[in-house]
Amino acid sequence: MMNENEKLVWQLIDQEITAEDFAKLEKIFLQDPKLRIYFQDCLETENSLRALPSTLPENIVLSLEKNKPKKRTQYNKWFGWVAAAVILLILLIDQRPELEVTLVAAEDMDWRGMSIKVGEIMPTRMLHLKNGVVELEFPTKTNVIIEAPAFFQVVNNESLEVGQGSLTITHEGKPGSFSLLTPTGILQDLGTKFGVSIGNSNSQSTVLTHVFEGKVKFKDPATERQTIFQNGEYAIIQGRNRESPYTIIPNDPYAYLLPKKLISTNTTEKPLRQNLALNKPVSASGFWSRGQNEIFPPSKINDGRLNDKGTPGNWSFWLLENNVTGWVTIDLEKPEVISEVAFQNTHNRGYQDRAAKEVSVDISLDNIDFSEILRTELASSFNEDIADIPIQNFPIPKVRARYVRINVKSFHHNGGGLNEVKLY
Repeated sequence: MMNENEKLVWQLIDQEITAEDFAKLEKIFLQDPKLRIYFQDCLETENSLRALPSTLPENIVLSLEKNKPKKRTQYNKWFGWVAAAVILLILLIDQRPELEVTLVAAEDMDWRGMSIKVGEIMPTRMLHLKNGVVELEFPTKTNVIIEAPAFFQVVNNESLEVGQGSLTITHEGKPGSFSLLTPTGILQDLGTKFGVSIGNSNSQSTVLTHVFEGKVKFKDPATERQTIFQNGEYAIIQGRNRESPYTIIPNDPYAYLLPKKLISTNTTEKPLRQNLALNKPVSASGFWSRGQNEIFPPSKINDGRLNDKGTPGNWSFWLLENNVTGWVTIDLEKPEVISEVAFQNTHNRGYQDRAAKEVSVDISLDNIDFSEILRTELASSFNEDIADIPIQNFPIPKVRARYVRINVKSFHHNGGGLNEVKLY
């Protein structure tokens, strides 16, 4: 049986409400969100029924026409404006609360499409961070560090959706008050600190997660199945999308992540030095590949991603085959003046078994005749407890070059490789 408020709703829909009752109903709408939803549902049902072709016998249709109230037409024009006003009122009341998610810090950030500056409120649209690192602060006492390349969207004050990227989430608020929406499911923070790395291939999405402190709940929206990851646990979660089945591979070495330190202690954006090598064309003597998930091509040495990051099929570092030396050449696309070369070695994240040792740097203007400008030995970093692999900088006398070739002449352990090469 309908209550009095629901009867007022139907009087409004049937165009039989008085001005006095409408004023009363308007006040109730402001206070009762359930009644507003009820009104929307009833209005949609009424419109759907009116749109259906009648299948009643002709005499019944005529009988119904005769029994209609005779004075309803005087409300038609007035009702249209009233219904529009009520719907507008509902939309205004039900709109999302004002967003309070702020970009609080950044390092070398490079946006595509839309640019956000430190101190600004984040928009609710999909964003593309091409290079760099940003830190977002949520009102749930949650700080999220996002490392490029990344595609993400702030959904509301309690949740973030990420399609690609590496993240460190530090949550000190109420357990369960912050959620990370990933391609395979939802990670809900239960008052903790954890890392996530998300990548995609043609056949599936891969989410790596590692709980640094506390615990995290993984929820499958399609089945409501839940998995709790405890302190210190890490795993690979693979699936096509949030509506499809997924697979959890616990304790896989590649899922071992390292936390990124908060950068909000210094909210000043660092001045950019132009890395001449960033995302330029690359060729090489070879690379290590073992199926679609274990591919380490040379294009990874200048993609801007540091510290052996990535996900299966989208790693951030270049590896050579077992027990061989090799080279990689960066085409700067035009002659440039170079005065510094910087290397970040690799350690083959999760396995700690590969790194370049002796390297040399040759330059050329035509990709035929090369001259050596640097020969050195790179330090290795096989300690899993080190969050950042050291970047080793080598100033050189100014030279003009278009092609820069890095030769890996020897290696540590099973083979050679590099995470990143920068040219200034």
